[in-house]
Amino acid sequence: MIIYVTLIVVGTIIALLIYASRYKKVPPNKAMVVYGRRTADGLGYMVITGGGTFVVPIIEKYEFMDMGPYSIDLELNNLPTKIMGTKVRVKGSSTIVISHDKKKLYAAAEHFLKKTPQEITEIASKVIEGQIYYACKTMSYEEIDHDPAVVANQVFESSNQIFIDMGLEIRSLQIIDVKKKG
Repeated sequence: MIIYVTLIVVGTIIALLIYASRYKKVPPNKAMVVYGRRTADGLGYMVITGGGTFVVPIIEKYEFMDMGPYSIDLELNNLPTKIMGTKVRVKGSSTIVISHDKKKLYAAAEHFLKKTPQEITEIASKVIEGQIYYACKTMSYEEIDHDPAVVANQVFESSNQIFIDMGLEIRSLQIIDVKKKG
């Protein structure tokens, strides 16, 4: 009888230890992507922010994704303006994050799960730089220099539209300096 009770107690302790080792907690600045088993929505993965979940041994794996914020320093030289031949240099900065919106968060998991913060920053900066290029191309140097916030707002809005599909959001964007070239 004592052997059976001991086996039950030891078995229960082992089961609890296994469960405890497979229960993964998610810090507030990260998202955990659990994959390997078909989910109710048919995706084959789920994204968890905050709290935690049990990761089924052998069947499921998990990865953490840093939610940011990511700082981006921008410096673009020789940008064309509306007036032919006039070029500008633009310095700015931006802060982006991975969105907490569920749909966007799943998109971010598909795009950025195994990417480093540097890779995420590089991808985002290319989008923002492209939008600055197009914004400057529609304005004269005087318009850009007089009110750089107009450029920043235009770039903020257009970049956020592109970032929706990537699961990113711009939290801030500033044009710090504009100089006429040549």
